[in-house]
Amino acid sequence: MNNINIAYASDNNFVQHLAVSIASLIKNHHDITNKLCIYILDGGISLENRKKIQQLEPSNKTTQIRFILIQSANFFNEFNVFNERYPISIYYRLSLPNLLSEVDKIIYLDCDTVVISSIKELWEIETNNAPLLAVEEPFPLNAKRLILLGLDVDAPYFNSGVLVLNLAWMRTHRCYDDFRKIANTFQHRLLYPDQDILNIYFQKLWKPINPKFNAFFFVLQKKYINAYRSYSPILIKEAIKTPVIIHFNQTPKPWEYGCLDYRKKLYYRYLKCTDFWKDKIGTRSDMKFLVYLKNKIFFYLENNFPFVVNIYKKLI
Repeated sequence: MNNINIAYASDNNFVQHLAVSIASLIKNHHDITNKLCIYILDGGISLENRKKIQQLEPSNKTTQIRFILIQSANFFNEFNVFNERYPISIYYRLSLPNLLSEVDKIIYLDCDTVVISSIKELWEIETNNAPLLAVEEPFPLNAKRLILLGLDVDAPYFNSGVLVLNLAWMRTHRCYDDFRKIANTFQHRLLYPDQDILNIYFQKLWKPINPKFNAFFFVLQKKYINAYRSYSPILIKEAIKTPVIIHFNQTPKPWEYGCLDYRKKLYYRYLKCTDFWKDKIGTRSDMKFLVYLKNKIFFYLENNFPFVVNIYKKLI
């Protein structure tokens, strides 16, 4: 039996969403010739919640879940970056080459992802000696930031929520040491810390993959359909229609009040497959109904009548 290596990073605050993603991954894995080896970089998950996660392992032994305890204090010391918007666990993925010395290739997934088709298709994509495979974000989103980070404004910028990592390459090139240097050099300019660090290091080295493997919220926004350097509108439409991995990268999230992403129902479908369903944890946003309604109308107009939105923006 061959292994398909998957990695997540989480603390106890995000464990419900971790469980949902793992449940969706397992439920859509029907290939008994390939074993899912799931590594969880554990930044403080309680024993009770670890047991709930472990119970997701099917009886046919096609999945193995392993927790790797992380000392968060070490990351605070090594990555001199403080961002109240994100937990320290976002940096854990940067240490995968060192933590998993026996693994040469791995798929990294953010916890706010839902897998709705077999992960095997993504796993079988050859890296061809590229250190990292990822999905590009729309270039208008990051044009100003690329300048701030000293990057080529004409080069694509990728989202770090779904990654195929060539760990063997990364160990050979001692990437972790360079990640720390970048973090300390650019600490006040890193809006999305782990993602920015990876983009700075791998700008001319990474390779794009089909956007269906990271169908984030941006693919639903029609204004971005021609805003990719690596993808045609046909590929973006495919990512909307037949995604493999859905990434709830925008806020509010599916478990928060006011989520605009119609795909949120899939989150709850897989939440029911976990022991977290009865005692749902997570937060509800403070967004009031009228604000939610305004955002929903704005999203509709932006996708269907963009000229109205442009007029509105000029008037305010």
